[in-house]
Amino acid sequence: MAPPVNPNESGHSVGIRLARGRTRWRFLPHVLLVIVVIMIITGVALSASQRTSPVSPQLQRVQLLRDISATLDMTDGSWKFSGDATPWAVEVAERQSAELCVDGVSFTSEGSERYEVALLGPTVGSLESAIDAVRDAWRERGYEVRDAIPLSSGYPEIVAQTPEGITLAYSANSSGTSLSGRTQCFIASDE
Repeated sequence: MAPPVNPNESGHSVGIRLARGRTRWRFLPHVLLVIVVIMIITGVALSASQRTSPVSPQLQRVQLLRDISATLDMTDGSWKFSGDATPWAVEVAERQSAELCVDGVSFTSEGSERYEVALLGPTVGSLESAIDAVRDAWRERGYEVRDAIPLSSGYPEIVAQTPEGITLAYSANSSGTSLSGRTQCFIASDE
């Protein structure tokens, strides 16, 4: 028969020490499960965020063409696509393909595209009047408008951001005017 364990010598009996050791690791599977669930949720959220716009590419394209048309309706003269001097027509713009998204240095994301329109327009009598008219029209539509290049430069440009995430730019100088717009980037396979 084994001699009785004196609990006063170690403060605890051997049986109690073993039980405590097991309870310390009893929650490990639960902790690991929580970590795995958090990792899965984070992964799903990150993959969903690769799409930079909550609005579909086609809806953005339609809105972009409406914004361009509305701006052109308030200006005088004829406008042409900047790449090939084709006269402006919504039907022509609708046939254009999406272009790769470029951030100025490198591609923003592999397979990322956007719709863009770039137009060249007539000369204007007053740079200030032309810029102010477009600025006022965009603000009336609820767009956030800022000066990209000040009037004092002789080549003023304003840029607007629409609630749908479309970027518009209008500039005027002694050579003529320009109007451009682009949608947000989207993953090419989303189209």
